[in-house]
Amino acid sequence: MKTVELTPRSEKGFTLVEVIIVSIILVILAAVAVPYVMRYYKDI
Repeated sequence: MKTVELTPRSEKGFTLVEVIIVSIILVILAAVAVPYVMRYYKDI
């Protein structure tokens, strides 16, 4: 029985959309984390 791939991907690496989505997630995480870090260093 032959296996058929639904989405054949011959190219390696990430697409532009994937890179943009990951970048947006990282920016959101950084925007949430920076105030906590600044408050932590302010209390020291």
